[in-house]
Amino acid sequence: MPSLSFQERWAPKILDGSKHQTIRRAGRWKPGMTAHLFTAMRTKRCRRLGRSQVANVVHLQRFGRERWMFVREEYVAGGKPWTLKGPPWRRLEGAMLSEWDVLALAHADGFEAVEEFEGWFDRYPPGEPLDVIVWAALERA
Repeated sequence: MPSLSFQERWAPKILDGSKHQTIRRAGRWKPGMTAHLFTAMRTKRCRRLGRSQVANVVHLQRFGRERWMFVREEYVAGGKPWTLKGPPWRRLEGAMLSEWDVLALAHADGFEAVEEFEGWFDRYPPGEPLDVIVWAALERA
């Protein structure tokens, strides 16, 4: 059962639909897979939030603070490309994300500020492939 575990702080945003993506190490997720969403997995406080189909997987690389590169995107057959709010999203392979794109990415991932978002990803080494996993409407538990 492919699962995504989140800190409890993300549960309200996941349940109200304002957070419908997460960024993880690349390689595991594919469009069309069913994702089971939890908080505190593998603990006594584990709670199932629901399940959803993975709609899009956007491959990115991060080369340091506010230096993100779009690599490529996969989405379910008949699906729509991933979009960020704001100026048109550049979908050129190898294109660096603008400051606006990074801000929109941070907000879409549930962060209020770019600084907090970037701090979260400082644990990953520069150049590590990352995937934005975007899910469709959540079937609540």
